[in-house]
Amino acid sequence: ESFTKALKIYQSLKAPQLKVAKLYEDIGSVSESYRAYKQAVENYHLALEIYQKKPEEYQNDIIRIFYHIAEVYAKSSAHQISALNNYKKAIEALKLANIKPNSEYFSAFHKAGFILFRQGKKDEALTYFEEFLTIKSKENTDHNPEVAKVYNYIGILLSSKREYSEAIENFQKALSIFKKRFGQEHLEVAATYQYLAECYFLQNKLEDSIENLKKAIKIKLNHYEDRYLEIAELFQRLGNLQVRANRYTEAMGSFSDACKIRLKHLGQSNNETEKSQRSLFALKMFALMVFFAAVATKKDDNLKLQFMNLFKRMPSL
Repeated sequence: ESFTKALKIYQSLKAPQLKVAKLYEDIGSVSESYRAYKQAVENYHLALEIYQKKPEEYQNDIIRIFYHIAEVYAKSSAHQISALNNYKKAIEALKLANIKPNSEYFSAFHKAGFILFRQGKKDEALTYFEEFLTIKSKENTDHNPEVAKVYNYIGILLSSKREYSEAIENFQKALSIFKKRFGQEHLEVAATYQYLAECYFLQNKLEDSIENLKKAIKIKLNHYEDRYLEIAELFQRLGNLQVRANRYTEAMGSFSDACKIRLKHLGQSNNETEKSQRSLFALKMFALMVFFAAVATKKDDNLKLQFMNLFKRMPSL
């Protein structure tokens, strides 16, 4: 309200256009903070109209306004195209300006890339991500989490294109930065371990996939204990990997952990709980068949012992 009053006074006094533009921008910023997004965009556009009358003089202001308009649109899933268009306009203006690479507005590159990534436009997204990294290479990025996130985006893109070696290289770069910035036990580190696990799985490198997924689960358990159902899903995933890798005893433990969390949070009759119980039951039946086959042939005492131990660990259903 005070900004609106000030604006009316400025307009009645025929104040310099730059001051009016700044006031429009301030009203837009306050409106955005109160989630009055339509009003925010309207005021940002009014400021932009003034700045664009002298584009060379107000070049940095134009970049800032396009970026802020994009940020407002990006908050709504229904306005992602508008967000992308304004990020692109900010990028076009950035390329003409002489701005240091540590400016927050260079985030427009990877934010545009992320929207394109979600739209399935992989090659175009990759171009924006790589441009962002080229710009940031002019400064020390060893502790920059924004750069690490872009490495992860690139890794996911390359993995989807079956360029697994390059994908893993990018995930490892992200992992290194996150560890330097946040330490070994941060959730961003856990997320990157999950990306690595999935990438190794797609190459059928089950042991590498299992080890990375275990690391992700360990970190998340330290943060959440068993309070989040996502951890149950991770245990279920780990169990499936362990079965594929013939690590049946470990799989039993993973399915059991998934089942305990789901029972606690979802109850007995939930579909996800039943999925974990079915996995445990199927593994139990498999263990019995292998055990009886080993007994019938009187061979492989170690195998018999392994499956007896597995069977004993089976919780009652």
